[in-house]
Amino acid sequence: MARNPKQFDCDRCPHRHCSEEKAAQFDVWVITLGGFEHRMRVCPKPQITAATQQLLSLFGDYRQGYLLNAGGLNEQPFRYLQAMRLIDSTVKSNEQ
Repeated sequence: MARNPKQFDCDRCPHRHCSEEKAAQFDVWVITLGGFEHRMRVCPKPQITAATQQLLSLFGDYRQGYLLNAGGLNEQPFRYLQAMRLIDSTVKSNEQ
C-alpha cells in the first residue's frame, strides 16, 4: 500500500469492495509478499488494524537497531520479534 497509496485511497476508489458482502466477481488486488502472490476480491486496507499500524510504525526503529524494550532480544515480546522479522523479510523481498 505504501508503494501505491492512490490505489488504496478510499475516496478515489471506484470499486467499493470493502467487505466480503461486497466482494468483487474477479481479483481486483494482487499483492506480492515474500515471493507469494496474493489475489484478493476484497480490499486489504480494512484488514490493517490499529495493532498492525503500531507494529509497522515500530519497524523503522527496529531496522535501525532500536528494540521495543530495554535490553537485548531475550527481553523482547515474542510476538513483537515475530512481527518485525515478518515485516523485515517482506520489505527485503520487495526491495529486490
